[in-house]
Amino acid sequence: MVALRYQDIEPDYFGWRADDDEVQLLEESQRELELQLEAEEEYRRTHGISPHKRGRTASSGSASSATAAVAQPTPSSPSRRQATAAAYKSFVSVPTEGEIDKLILAKKKQLLVQQYVSDKDKEQQKETEDMLSTSKGGA
Repeated sequence: MVALRYQDIEPDYFGWRADDDEVQLLEESQRELELQLEAEEEYRRTHGISPHKRGRTASSGSASSATAAVAQPTPSSPSRRQATAAAYKSFVSVPTEGEIDKLILAKKKQLLVQQYVSDKDKEQQKETEDMLSTSKGGA
């Protein structure tokens, strides 16, 4: 009887799957940045230096630019999210979809070879490659 009462309750009711929400994650990261900047400002006021620049004096220009970055409105529509993603500049090489697909396919092939090819077959393959490389080198 009690089980029937709770059978239609989704996990979302209890707050599970909340971290799948992109908008919420963006808002949380922006709020976290705001709180971090506030803590740094408080530290500068009390100690007179930046916690990240030990021994150096903190410049107020970097704090104001970081605060301006936080003050941007949150993207509420998919088009705004795409515009934000297009404006984002990565300083590391980010693989494309095609490169990711190739890497996944290569990994799957490697796992299949490891699973189904015996050591004897591997030795025969290596001997064949050695013979081919020596015949090419001699010709």
